Amino acid sequence: MFDFRYHALSLTAVFIALAVGLLLGVAIGDSGLVSSAERNIRDSLRQDVSNADRRVKAARADIAQADRFQREVYPLLVDAQLEGRTVGLVFLGESDKGISDDVKAALRDTGATIRSVAATGTKPDFAEAGRTAVGTRYDVLAATPEPDLNLIGDFGFRVGAQYVRPGRLLQQEKPVVFDTFNGDLAPVDAVIVVHDRGELKKGYGRSARDRFDEQLVKGIKESRIPVVGVERSTTDPSQISWYKDRGISSVDDVDETSGRAALVFALQGREGAFGRKGGADGLLPDVVGTGAP
Repeated sequence: MFDFRYHALSLTAVFIALAVGLLLGVAIGDSGLVSSAERNIRDSLRQDVSNADRRVKAARADIAQADRFQREVYPLLVDAQLEGRTVGLVFLGESDKGISDDVKAALRDTGATIRSVAATGTKPDFAEAGRTAVGTRYDVLAATPEPDLNLIGDFGFRVGAQYVRPGRLLQQEKPVVFDTFNGDLAPVDAVIVVHDRGELKKGYGRSARDRFDEQLVKGIKESRIPVVGVERSTTDPSQISWYKDRGISSVDDVDETSGRAALVFALQGREGAFGRKGGADGLLPDVVGTGAP
């Protein structure tokens, strides 16, 4: 149902019109070209431009119709596919309202509940995390401006695991670890991740943030629930390779109808990189003839 051949047709017609228009302009601009044969050529070129314009308009109408069809069929395609499941949305970096809205639109007819939307912010405050974790082995995070990266990684792993199945550590650390947290800290059946490298320059701060992010995702994944990394079709630079390297599924066009459908089925547990960017396994998971697992 998600066919982009009309987009290619539209672009082709536009290029034809531009090329023909250029030739027509050259012919008309030369006062010496006035023979009847040349006038016939100009008439023919004008007709070609007119035909190309009609094809563009027809292609646009087809695209609009296809878009309407996708929007109307989408609720039927995903209806109750995630019935009763709870989902968490975690931004590794700053939150993005556009992506939040895309995810909400994707899940609206699925029967799923978004349990929480959380963002770690640009630079997690590990010193404050150490002060909050007094009495645990993580309290040494407050002892130095540059804590051991392995300890930061271990801390991130525990945060990820307890985001899925809340424990005492994250209940204490939630206001510190997450720059924003909307919803309930409660068990989730699947997690959507949005990775944002931010503007941190190379150095200890960058290394600490990278280690924390990577291990947080590993902690979530260790819980053996579906984990899906997402981005919009306009995201630049793309983070799909980051998700692949961490062994989690991904959707590179969550702002489009096909991407939202791919997200729903990936949250069911279908694995792969879905979308239209380089390296994608396909537009959608292979779901024909299958039901929800």
